Amino acid sequence: MNITAVGHISIDTLITEGGRLEQLGGPPSFMSAVSDVIGSKVDVVTRIGPDFPEVHRELFRERGIDLEHWTCDSPTTNFILDYTTQPRGLGVGSVCDCIEVADIPDSGCVVLSPIVGEINDSHLGSIEPDFLALDPQGLVRKIHDDGTITLEPWRSLHLDRVNLLKTSFREQIYITGETDPLRSLEKIIEIGVDVAVITLGDGGSLVQSPDSRIKVPVFPTKTVDSTGAGDCFLAALSHSLSKGEPLQWSCAWASAVASSVVETRGPFHELSGSVVNERAENLHEKIQLV
Repeated sequence: MNITAVGHISIDTLITEGGRLEQLGGPPSFMSAVSDVIGSKVDVVTRIGPDFPEVHRELFRERGIDLEHWTCDSPTTNFILDYTTQPRGLGVGSVCDCIEVADIPDSGCVVLSPIVGEINDSHLGSIEPDFLALDPQGLVRKIHDDGTITLEPWRSLHLDRVNLLKTSFREQIYITGETDPLRSLEKIIEIGVDVAVITLGDGGSLVQSPDSRIKVPVFPTKTVDSTGAGDCFLAALSHSLSKGEPLQWSCAWASAVASSVVETRGPFHELSGSVVNERAENLHEKIQLV
């Protein structure tokens, strides 16, 4: 089934030791970048402003996505990512309009991936697609008046509707209240989520279903830009699980898809599907039961 990526496309300002640069960002940008590798068209539900560059609009057209319907009067969401600090600094320059519940399809595989609260808990309670995945990063973020970001606890009454929940090690604490990721995974499954994932950066990811818990490694490769790797992992894993593929293979394949994106800067990749599959087979052999 097709994937619909729901969340803001953004224009990211990257601050590095070499200076500042502008780069296309946001989960829909990265998820649509790997549509050919995962073998599924990726539709988007988003909001962008009239300031969104024509060169990026054309890129989406090449991917079979017309953004005209999603253009509003507010400026496009702008994130400021400072890679000169560890961990990276994160701020917001502008926030585009919210996404309406009515915009989200009630069929297919829907991946909710808000980055600045453009969707909220009512969206979870109002949609029932065939497969629902959630990355709650934008739901635990609080944007302050000066553009700085802090994390705050987030609870939902509707997580039992979610088939797949992916969160980072830091963010999961604000969702479950647990500092132990294994206990956090157990809590998420107890709520009724089918598959829970906590990403650990270079340490791979922990994945739990009602039947098993595994650790999935990352493919060792040269990292040029890690931004968006989690988005691609989530898109690939959602697609594979929605087709009924086994959990371990789905996770290995999703990790391989993510590896193809970190080797380039921005929402692009240069690997063929066959190379991604070879990487997935390599990773599949290294998955560990936890």
